[in-house]
Amino acid sequence: MSAKKTDKPSDSPPRRIGMRPLGAAALATLAWSGTMLLRIPEMFGFEGSHGLLYAAIAGLLLGFTPLRQLLWVWAGLLMIVILTVGFSPLFESTIRDWVRSDPDPIHPPDAVLVFSGSVSEDGHIGQEAVDRLLTGLGLVEKWRKPLVISTVRDSKTPGVSSVLDQNRIIALSADSLELYRTDSVHSSHDEALAFAVLGKEKGWHSVAVVTSRLHSRRACATVAHTGFTVICLPSESRGYSLGPLDGPTDRLAAFSGWLYERIGWIKYDWRGWI
Repeated sequence: MSAKKTDKPSDSPPRRIGMRPLGAAALATLAWSGTMLLRIPEMFGFEGSHGLLYAAIAGLLLGFTPLRQLLWVWAGLLMIVILTVGFSPLFESTIRDWVRSDPDPIHPPDAVLVFSGSVSEDGHIGQEAVDRLLTGLGLVEKWRKPLVISTVRDSKTPGVSSVLDQNRIIALSADSLELYRTDSVHSSHDEALAFAVLGKEKGWHSVAVVTSRLHSRRACATVAHTGFTVICLPSESRGYSLGPLDGPTDRLAAFSGWLYERIGWIKYDWRGWI
């Protein structure tokens, strides 16, 4: 007679099926955080932090299906990009070459156009906007030419705009200046068109465009497309350095800015704005 086979207890712990959705939700949330680090949601007009909850929910649902493996692909690709950009000089020359910085003109232009930036719900303009405005004020004082800036309004808080904070910074200028404002702008294209209307009314033919370094190529091309001679004089950045780029913080910030502008250039070129 053959001996009965007895089932031996397995040494491995029992599978916890419920852990798969939770793990997938955690992985999706971390992957979305990496996407935010590269500013990819901003390129499509979304505020990245709002997507964290949706990423977690999507990951949780995918965790019940075989499609959860796609989360590993997503996270893996992000890991490769972030580590390659942050810890190697691979993109440094490409990023620096994107900046458009013209020589100082022999004859001053007719006006100085300073591109705007973000404004918070309490009416404070962002760091990039401060950098741009300070650089523009220096040029205005040197050349004694009109300054043109844009009023930015917060979409979430009616009545909040950049005017007060811009005025505080302008008041630091020792001398009075000729100031013009454009309003109702939501993009670089809007600012260029608003300036074109004002410039043609004033009979201006040339303008110095002041904006952030990585934004300089697209902004100056957009203004030039409206028919003005443009001198592109980008501001310095206090948020990160484009000089040495010897650390992951500056490299990732510069890369995300370059990627945002590269996609923006493709969009503007497709629409015939540059």
